[in-house]
Amino acid sequence: MKIGSSSGSRAVTLGTVLLLIALTASCSTGERAADGASAQSANNQVSNAPSRVPETGLAKGLALPLEAYMLDYSDGIQIERGQQRLAVACMARLGFSYAPPQPGLHPPASANDSNMPRRYGITDRQEAQKWGYHVPPRGAQDAPSSTPMSKAEHEALTGSPDAPRPGASPGGGKNGIPKGGCMGEARRKLDADFTNTMADRLNKESFDKTLQDPAVKAVEKRWSACMKDKGYTAGDPYDVTDVNKPAAGPTPSKKEIAVALADIDCKDSTGLVGKMFAVETQIQRGLIEDNQLALNSERKKISAALRASADVT
Repeated sequence: MKIGSSSGSRAVTLGTVLLLIALTASCSTGERAADGASAQSANNQVSNAPSRVPETGLAKGLALPLEAYMLDYSDGIQIERGQQRLAVACMARLGFSYAPPQPGLHPPASANDSNMPRRYGITDRQEAQKWGYHVPPRGAQDAPSSTPMSKAEHEALTGSPDAPRPGASPGGGKNGIPKGGCMGEARRKLDADFTNTMADRLNKESFDKTLQDPAVKAVEKRWSACMKDKGYTAGDPYDVTDVNKPAAGPTPSKKEIAVALADIDCKDSTGLVGKMFAVETQIQRGLIEDNQLALNSERKKISAALRASADVT
């Protein structure tokens, strides 16, 4: 699912990302973190985490109602740490010394799956002046040095002697290895599977409904006319004809920056971001009312996983 600017959106949910990190970060390349590599303090590990609410640009201070039910990035990192501690104990039980990679090295651009800084396309003019449509780096740290992980260790950790394949059934269940390996056992103990949640599904639904709203279509038409006056062709902020096209490589071209600034200036002059946010806020309130019990249950599950992960020593 892609929500927001194509250059800054997420094709999968944050819950899925954290699950994949837990499964593969330490083993997809057949390597493990060197001894002591995960000793960095918890505070430092998420010091570069994105703000829960945008602090700059046209989306400053905006938060949609469904965000209250989503897994926050910093909370996800805390849960991942708990999973890692459980996995270390499990691996020791199986006769292996396991030093997991530290979480939080490469934080995303937004704190949750609302992707608010870029939900309605790019919104921060100061950022665009330097990065255009590119997603700015968030002070990502280099991964620690690693040493090869044996097939036996890999199997104990994941339940499979080989790198995990998308959609593959979790292995394990022999030689005392739990189903899905030690990482599978850790997730089950914390009940920390947050993939394909109700909040995720409603998040996509509300965005799709927002794009079809007559008031949104009207403001997009004004935005398109503004862009045409500036010499650019785009039917809406997600049109890749002239906008949403980051140049190849890590830095933007002068043309990309010029288009990005025009894009944001037209959003500002037409009030596009505010209108889309207002419309989607009303849509989400209705969806929350219709699905309140399921959303409350998911929020309680996140809170329980956080408490359980904090209790892991």
